[in-house]
This record gives sequence, structure tokens and C-alpha cells, in this order.
Amino acid sequence: MGLFPDNNFNVEWRIHALQQMITRNISRRDVLNIIHSGEIIESYSHDLPYPSFLIMGSSQERPLHIVVAHAEEINTVYGITAYESDILKWDERFQRRK
Repeated sequence: MGLFPDNNFNVEWRIHALQQMITRNISRRDVLNIIHSGEIIESYSHDLPYPSFLIMGSSQERPLHIVVAHAEEINTVYGITAYESDILKWDERFQRRK
């Protein structure tokens, strides 16, 4: 289950995230689908100004990692970055770093 399975949140995209997504051929739809249905594999509760999460999912059989920050009090998720998971850096399920 993803971070927001009920689709009830606002999304703000960081410029860095959008630039990286274009470079890596990752769409906003890919990222949103993973936020909704992916698995949180790491939580960074002490990140500022908002806690952030590393979410693992896939799009068209392509494993992706998405980093988002969550401003719960304003019901907003900030897209920080998105990248294709590298089997050289992650286990075979892309859930644990090597």
C-alpha cells in the first residue's frame, strides 16, 4: 500500500525532480502511480522541513525509486527525485541497499 492510497493529497514538484524525471524518461504519472501503490522502503522522519520517504515501485516493468517529502499539516507531497533502480546498488527486489 502506498503513502496515500485514497488519492487525497496535493503534489508540488521540485524543479530538480522535474529535471531529473525528464532526463530519466520518468513521467509524472509514473511517480503518482508509485506514490499511490508503491512500498515505502525507507523513512527519514528527521528530514527538514518535512519528513521524507523512499518509495519503491515499478512502471511498465521498470523498477523505480521515488523520494517524496510529506507536509501532513497541509496535505501536500513534494516530489524530490525519481530514478531507475540500479541492480548493482540494490538487492534483487530493489528494497535493500547492497
